[in-house]
Amino acid sequence: MKIRGGVSPFVAPPPVPPVIDPLAEPVFSPGDTDLLASVGCDGTFMSAANWAIFAALGGTAVIQGAGSARDGVTKAIRLTWPAAVAEAFAGFDTAQWANVTRLITTFWFKTASIITDNPNNAGLKWVLFRRDPNAGDPFPHGRITWGLHSLAGLCDHVESGVSDGGIAFTTCDQFDGNGIIQNVSYAPGWSTPSHVRAMPVNDNTWHRCTNEANIGAKYMRCWLDGIRVLDSSGFTPTMPALGFRLIGWGQNNPHVIDATSIDFSNVQAFTR
Repeated sequence: MKIRGGVSPFVAPPPVPPVIDPLAEPVFSPGDTDLLASVGCDGTFMSAANWAIFAALGGTAVIQGAGSARDGVTKAIRLTWPAAVAEAFAGFDTAQWANVTRLITTFWFKTASIITDNPNNAGLKWVLFRRDPNAGDPFPHGRITWGLHSLAGLCDHVESGVSDGGIAFTTCDQFDGNGIIQNVSYAPGWSTPSHVRAMPVNDNTWHRCTNEANIGAKYMRCWLDGIRVLDSSGFTPTMPALGFRLIGWGQNNPHVIDATSIDFSNVQAFTR
């Protein structure tokens, strides 16, 4: 069709749908409806029983002042683990929900701690994705753990990634015991004097950590500040077809750790 003068009218092309990177960090945005839990780092962060256990083992959990969290409004909590503790547990369990087959947590952390590169140093388990302990996969095997490890000489069952002897972000499905070490990038990463990372996350500024477990697609992934650093896809971990019911927080570690103090804030769990 032409209008007077022989000039065709302009017709805008159809919008191009955005390209979604399947490996991009999943982000929870205001207005999303798939939030499972949002945990304030105040008295609800840990049960009274866990506070008592942690204190008895020499740990301290101190709620920081208003505005101390990453968002500048809410509160952060500072957990300090003493050195050479046989077992220390600090954390919370969220209210249970219906079985979730794709679970994602995101939180902010800040620390200046240095965990030494010691082959007997098993580090910290930060987040636990718990399955239903009454659905055929009893605790402790009914969980996926996420945290920090010095895996040199410790985990000969590591399924993917190669330890360089330093501290790495890791995950392990306790169902089969196969650990996944930081296998995509060590930048960002946990810096030590002997293993200096290009983008250290223990520099006493806030950093975001996101963990995802997808039972249907059989993978576990971790992002630091939006950068994918761990990915088990392609290694076909043995993940049972049991959905997750809640998240736990803390570490129960039979190995020696260095004294470590970390601030946590703005914890969320969601699905997709």
